[in-house]
Amino acid sequence: MPTTPTPSPAAATSPATSTPSGDTRKPSASSPPTLAALQRVVGPRHPRTLSSGNLLAQALLDLGRHQEAVDLHTTTLVARERALGPDHPDTRTSRYNLAAAQQRLQAEGRRVRGWRVRRVRP
Repeated sequence: MPTTPTPSPAAATSPATSTPSGDTRKPSASSPPTLAALQRVVGPRHPRTLSSGNLLAQALLDLGRHQEAVDLHTTTLVARERALGPDHPDTRTSRYNLAAAQQRLQAEGRRVRGWRVRRVRP
């Protein structure tokens, strides 16, 4: 009797989903409202909210929406520094993810004229 594979927990919480045609270039329409709902229900500094923000930023980066990814990574990093402290492993992960997103934005900017990295102060 064949078994049906169950989706992994990571797939269930991934902010990007595929359409029936298999297109994964568009983020799920429910992703930002889901993040907003988490912020409203458990709070903007809750670890699950911060993790969801990080996942959504990574999905935006993978979709080529570099500036949006940098902005969300910055917001997540600032929130994690306040909630968890600067030396917490999740804060360090956010710092690394922000640096990687900024590098990809700059690399994309070299190919597209008129780019610039927005500075956000905590």
